[in-house]
Amino acid sequence: MSASSYVAGICPATSHFLSTASAQEQQLESQLPSILSAAATSGDTAAMAQAKHLLLSFVNQSSAAAQTWQNAIRAAGTPNVTGGSSVAAAFDGDAGKFVAALRTLRSDINALPTTDPTAFQQGIQAALDKFQSSSRSADSALNNLHNSQIDAAAKQTAACRALGSS
Repeated sequence: MSASSYVAGICPATSHFLSTASAQEQQLESQLPSILSAAATSGDTAAMAQAKHLLLSFVNQSSAAAQTWQNAIRAAGTPNVTGGSSVAAAFDGDAGKFVAALRTLRSDINALPTTDPTAFQQGIQAALDKFQSSSRSADSALNNLHNSQIDAAAKQTAACRALGSS
C-alpha cells in the first residue's frame, strides 16, 4: 500500500476519533462537576451513583470510539515505505494501549464505592488522572507516523493537514 493510501485511511479515522473523544469529554465536563459537588458536600449516595454511571457511560463511549479507531488503523494495513511495518505496528500499538487503558479504567470505576464520600472522591480523582494519562498516550500515537515518505503524503492529504493544525 502506498504512503498516500495509508494516510488516506489513518488520518480521517484519527480525526474522527479525536473529535468524538473531545465531544464526549466536553459533555462529561459539563455534567460531572455539579454531580461531584453534591456528592462531596452532602455525602449524597444517589449523587455518587449518578457520577459513577456518568463516568461509566463516558468510558464505554470512549472505548467504542477507540476500538473503531484501532480497527481503522489495522484496516489501513502497512505502508510500502522504508520502516512501514514499524510505523504501522507502533501506531496500532499505541491505539491498543489506549483501548486497554480504558478497559482498566472501566474496572476501576466499577469498583468505586458509592457509600464512602472520601473514598469515592479519591477514586474519582485517580480515575480522571488515569484517563488524562491515557489520553496523552493516545495523542502520542500521532507522532509514530513520522517517516519522510509518510510525512510527504500527509502534507498532500487534507485530513492529515487538519490534524497537524489541531
